[in-house]
Amino acid sequence: MKRIFSVIYSLLLFCNLFAQNDTISVSEFISELYKNQDYQSVVDICEQTKANGQESAELYYNLGNAYFKMNELPKAI
Repeated sequence: MKRIFSVIYSLLLFCNLFAQNDTISVSEFISELYKNQDYQSVVDICEQTKANGQESAELYYNLGNAYFKMNELPKAI
């Protein structure tokens, strides 16, 4: 149940940021999630981005940091 609220919150946050600025990037959105300590949403977004075939060093860096913050060290490595 907590995860559902987290996803809904993330979507609302994203919509709010998008309404304020039409050119928001994924990295800016992830930064906002970090500020709110919503690490599970960061993981979800990074995993979805990776599944869509978009890979970068920044993506793996953010994914590893989010897993680290969630104390999932094997996944962080």
